Amino acid sequence: RSSAPRFRPSRSPPLPKYPRSEAASSRGYTAAGSFRLSSRTKLRPRDASTLTELGTMPPLFLDVADVVCSTSVLPRKELFEAWEVASRIDTAFPSAPVVADLAAGHGLLAWILVLLGAARGASRRAVCVDTRLPDSALKLSSAFIARWPELETSVQYIEGSLDTVSAEPGEAVFASVHACGPLSDMVIDKAVSSGCALALMPCCHSLRNQ
Repeated sequence: RSSAPRFRPSRSPPLPKYPRSEAASSRGYTAAGSFRLSSRTKLRPRDASTLTELGTMPPLFLDVADVVCSTSVLPRKELFEAWEVASRIDTAFPSAPVVADLAAGHGLLAWILVLLGAARGASRRAVCVDTRLPDSALKLSSAFIARWPELETSVQYIEGSLDTVSAEPGEAVFASVHACGPLSDMVIDKAVSSGCALALMPCCHSLRNQ
């Protein structure tokens, strides 16, 4: 794309409010039976009921899980990873009005961050940027909008290079999960040059050609 995306917060109607202790953290879950949280098996609609048996689950997590399961496109581990990272980002930057999900892939991190903010009545917008957005991104987006239509304009997908991303200093939180190899360096450089906060979970850095 020829022009850089500009990040501007927009107001969304508030969602039903969940208590902070329930909306924030998935830590402490105990897997039921052989249901491994780190499995790469794709979640299916039938798994939604199993997730309710894992222990004390935040209501918002169960809502998100139900949506993800309905799409049958994401591995189980990515649901729990995205929720945990989003919870930590939301705790560290509760008032952040804009999140840039870089190397976003399916964009689940962005959707959870928007929902965590909206659960407190806070307006938050997210921009998902990746060089190629997978089919799972469209399926997830459609499913989340069907469940929360009031948030239809809160998450924007942009297919393009990270070089197209810019923001005013302090305007956004730059976030990325599994930014493989040198992508982690690019995300860090982009956050530093923009003067924005950074939340990064790197991946495979020593296994990629530098």
